[in-house]
Amino acid sequence: PKWPKIVYTAGHCYQGNLEVTSGGRHVGKYRPDIYDSVLDIIAIHLYQGVSSTEMVCGAARCLRLLEPIPAVVGDYVCKYGSTSKKSCGEITEVWGKRFAVDAYAGPGDSGGPVFLETNQGAHLVGIVEAAPKRAPGTLWATPITALAGFLTKKWGTDWPWSTVR
Repeated sequence: PKWPKIVYTAGHCYQGNLEVTSGGRHVGKYRPDIYDSVLDIIAIHLYQGVSSTEMVCGAARCLRLLEPIPAVVGDYVCKYGSTSKKSCGEITEVWGKRFAVDAYAGPGDSGGPVFLETNQGAHLVGIVEAAPKRAPGTLWATPITALAGFLTKKWGTDWPWSTVR
């Protein structure tokens, strides 16, 4: 919220190397000082010239990013991952600082957005965390509500919440 050149991804993606690449391009550096192991989140400070546009892009089109919304059992959401691209399914469970979606995620999809599509754009619901081996076809994600609590505490600002359902 404070710096538009800060984005967030799954914390387990950080393996001690500060440099972040995407498609072979150097895009930024991890910020270990903005990290939470329980939520599995870490910040990336983007380099100058790297876009941080407010869009969720898939193979066919980009969607305008709207206000974040909480994860709700029964909502039909999609995720976009760098490995398996877009997959969609229903939120089946919400517990503590995690939620489950009946959708495929593969290795390398961690840190991708989980979002609810509307005619106006996409509401961020969470960030892909894992695809548990004991439940193939299910992905686990960290809800945006948990991330917002962490970011509010870290930055001292509030995040807007949508009442759209």
